[in-house]
Amino acid sequence: MSIKSYLIPAGAAAGRVINTLLRQVKKYPAQKYYLYGAKTATISGSWEVILRKYRSRLKKINHWGQGPYRQKTAARLLKRMIRGMLDYKGKQSEIYRKIIIDPEVPAGEDCKELDLKVLKLHNSYTLEDIARAL
Repeated sequence: MSIKSYLIPAGAAAGRVINTLLRQVKKYPAQKYYLYGAKTATISGSWEVILRKYRSRLKKINHWGQGPYRQKTAARLLKRMIRGMLDYKGKQSEIYRKIIIDPEVPAGEDCKELDLKVLKLHNSYTLEDIARAL
């Protein structure tokens, strides 16, 4: 099994990143995919609305001292978005297992930048900012 490494361009929309990556995974299913730079992916919208959405999900699922626990890191938020875009039964769960996400690029890692059109939006926030606020 070969490994493909991709870097998320700074300021790229998280939905576009996931869509591009899933197209690659479905096209070449016999490979494992590493995605670096998860903390630079962005979500557009009002800051209050974004936080309200994620906090309501945390409140609905988490109860103090009981699980399941939601991870509050940029990489885990992006991984959760991928899971939400997939039907996680059957072949889709195999696709989900082939994707590994890291918040930063390790030293000495050679990876190709995803070919995306980065839009400059005035009200977009990085996953790192959102994870820090949660």
